Amino acid sequence: MPELARMEGVTKRHAGAGATVTALAHVTLEVREGELLAVVGRAGSGKTSLLFALGGIETPDEGRVAVSGIAISELPAQALTAFRRKTTGWMFQEAALVPSNTALENIVLSLRLAGVSASLAQTRAFAALEAVELTARAHHHPHQLSGGEQQRVDRANHRWPAQTRRKRCDHRRPGDTRPRSRCGRGSAADDGQRTARKLGPQES
Repeated sequence: MPELARMEGVTKRHAGAGATVTALAHVTLEVREGELLAVVGRAGSGKTSLLFALGGIETPDEGRVAVSGIAISELPAQALTAFRRKTTGWMFQEAALVPSNTALENIVLSLRLAGVSASLAQTRAFAALEAVELTARAHHHPHQLSGGEQQRVDRANHRWPAQTRRKRCDHRRPGDTRPRSRCGRGSAADDGQRTARKLGPQES
């Protein structure tokens, strides 16, 4: 399986009250695509620091971190921010949703921050909600959703990069000016458009 992420000799220290805590000490790790990996340890053993280093939230004090062949530990701050927006998704113990936004608007916001146009973001957001079977709650705010539904919105919020890939094929003969046909399964954008047609204003 192709390599997904690699850590080499990673050390991370946190300054505490009168003392420095070493969260990670010379950690070397390799993760391959398709692997199911569980990070297990007692409180304070460095699990969060390990995940933050792999996800580009924290930069190690020593060592190297690479994800999909990109040495993220060596990226400048602006490039690292762009990497996080477009490559990684974070699901915390509590759903990280904007309280004043609806479920749909929370996903649209993430897409807009990633540079997606307003109209396309709306379509992709519907498709992401459909993937987690939550289109009926598209216009509800977080406080109107159960804890499980909030987690599903959060999950949908991190599905959109994979849900928006399109596959097109061209069956036209030379000189044929008819529009190209789409092959394979419908794209997530198509799903979102179908969902948008089905959805109307929701009761709060």
